[in-house]
Amino acid sequence: MTLFSRKKTQKLSKEERERAKRLRRTMTASTQNSLNYQWLMPDGLMMVTNDTYSKTYRLGDTSYITATDEERIDVIETNADIFNSLDIDNDMQLLLINRRVEATSLDSIRYDKVSDGYDDYRDEYNAMIGDIFSQEQNTFQVEKYLTITAQADHDHQARRVLDDTANIIESQYSSLGISFSELGGEERLLIFRKLLRREGFLDFNYKDIAISGLSTRDFIAPSYLKFEKDHMRIDDSYARVLYVKQYPTFLNDKLGHL
Repeated sequence: MTLFSRKKTQKLSKEERERAKRLRRTMTASTQNSLNYQWLMPDGLMMVTNDTYSKTYRLGDTSYITATDEERIDVIETNADIFNSLDIDNDMQLLLINRRVEATSLDSIRYDKVSDGYDDYRDEYNAMIGDIFSQEQNTFQVEKYLTITAQADHDHQARRVLDDTANIIESQYSSLGISFSELGGEERLLIFRKLLRREGFLDFNYKDIAISGLSTRDFIAPSYLKFEKDHMRIDDSYARVLYVKQYPTFLNDKLGHL
């Protein structure tokens, strides 16, 4: 499906026609068919199938590791309440993206020596920062996203159902001081771009999509995508999907937490 196709009476300018040609030349025509959704609107609403829609929300940080046992229980119980409050036609998916923090990022918070008699303190502070960074739990930056899906006959109904569900979830997280913010279309495309192309930026916007005559999938699809028996190739990277086949009766909270 092509988003925002222009009326036949509305012509593109010469500059827009040239840009559309350049965009078509740089897009991949085959791998986008493996991205299983219909369209993604600028406001962030995605039509997955003919009667399934979704929105994605960014979850804020919570100091779970340093929290007290009582605070951890509050987080766990809140998550349980949220999961149990979903309607039978709603699904929820939690996406965690762990990115290693480069050691060079510490340069911005280290103190330089200035030979004013306090360099010993600066050395001590720099060493302390290095020790903290060396701990595994502090060497990764975690991005957390919650995607909610709903069954609906049309997009207006889907927006209403998803917004009502999101308002309930937001109120529950806000009681714990956890932010819960809706993502727009370009923000969701950026997540796809990071995962599929390993690029942390967008070199297009929805106006480019409109004048190109292409779909959002064309702008995020990798150049090469091949599915093997136990793994997949995405350009020059390899990936594998693992899943939990059977959950135990007891699950330690170290497996995953918000």
